[in-house]
Amino acid sequence: MQVVNSTGAHNISNGAPKIPMKKSSSHSSILNVKKSLFNYSFGNDRNTKLISIDGGDSDESFFVADLGSIEGQINYWNKQMPGITPYYAVKCNQDRKVLALMASMGIGFDCASRNEIQMVISLGVHPERIVYANPCKPISHLKYAHSVGVRKFTFDNYEELLKVKKYLPNGQAIIRVLTDDSKSLCPFGTKFGVHPKLAPKLLDQAKELGIDMLGVSFHVGSGCKDVRSYDDAILRARKIFDYASSIGYKMSFLDIGGGFPGHPQEGTSLPEISQVVFCAIQNYFPKGIQIIAEPGRFLVSQSMTLFSNVTSKRKVESIDGTRPASDVDFMYYLTDGVYGCFNNTVFDHYTPRPIAFRQNDEYISDPSQLVVSPCSIWGPTCDSIDVITKKALLPELFVGDWIMFHHMGAYTVAAASTFQSQPVSRIVYTNSLSGQIPKTDNLENWPSVQSFERDLMN
Repeated sequence: MQVVNSTGAHNISNGAPKIPMKKSSSHSSILNVKKSLFNYSFGNDRNTKLISIDGGDSDESFFVADLGSIEGQINYWNKQMPGITPYYAVKCNQDRKVLALMASMGIGFDCASRNEIQMVISLGVHPERIVYANPCKPISHLKYAHSVGVRKFTFDNYEELLKVKKYLPNGQAIIRVLTDDSKSLCPFGTKFGVHPKLAPKLLDQAKELGIDMLGVSFHVGSGCKDVRSYDDAILRARKIFDYASSIGYKMSFLDIGGGFPGHPQEGTSLPEISQVVFCAIQNYFPKGIQIIAEPGRFLVSQSMTLFSNVTSKRKVESIDGTRPASDVDFMYYLTDGVYGCFNNTVFDHYTPRPIAFRQNDEYISDPSQLVVSPCSIWGPTCDSIDVITKKALLPELFVGDWIMFHHMGAYTVAAASTFQSQPVSRIVYTNSLSGQIPKTDNLENWPSVQSFERDLMN
């Protein structure tokens, strides 16, 4: 069965905010370059070059990371959310060049572990630009935060206050309140957040312990489908501010959390969220408080495109005239899968949209003009759960051809494993906005699992 593909969804700029671009300065790459290929992959409005996959024998998957996309998203955030400081959620993508770029642009960082704090501190970021936004922290991580001067932390239970009192005595507490995240694709309320009716008791306990209360945080969940959730959450925060004031606290900090959309297909847009957020702030809060947010996928999702090689192919045959239940013509096997960077299909509700990039050693300039067939796409491991997508429409491909996937910058490399000794896809960098690639190769203090384990033993 074959149909003609009529979509034009192969251009990454179709789903990106229209941000004015300036011409990039020239910069070298570790691989060959071909300008026309970059224009196809990242949009014709960006005057730079794509790292080409010509001229090499490697069939390992790789990313092209456009740091200019991140620069553009930060600028777009500042335009749409003026006065709300972004504290990037490091867990989303902890690539050191990504973090270095963000550090150079002066934003803050939401860290959830000792290693994440160490990564950011090693880039020269002042600890005041870090919030330790994990409500439940190991003692060893609290000790480290104290040792490097990180003070701001979130909590949602009494036991956490007891730990902080002992191991982070100069900490500035931010109470995380439960919100209505039922309209979100990835809700977090089942794990974190104190119920608003129980928050006064927790604040009383903080007062008794002599804890410095800084403010309130919340998270409406990732992939929120109803922007009114922000209004409700900010109102809940207002009520907690009022109670805190009644017992002698003067809180001055509001963290409106993360979950902002990485691309328009996720249901809501930043302008829609901004309108509700600023209306709620105007209604419920006076001037003079510091407001931050914890964007992750919004800043990095669009910045990375994954290229994966077809290592094997199976033609699905009919048996006795009966079409198989899978209802596909071909099965393709790639060099990355759900145990690797496609873990986002399992943990983050990512829907892969494969695009044929190279067919029979020829680059495909316009996939919409090709005849396509239904197919399934699989990862490289021996586990049958390693399926990237059970049904897609692609032109017939062959061993050695390449498929690309856009919007792969969020929750991919950060959670990838090396199961079955498969390598994690490498990253090649470019910058479509300023042309600048941070130099981070010689960071002496960059943390590793080994160094962390060694520190714990000492």
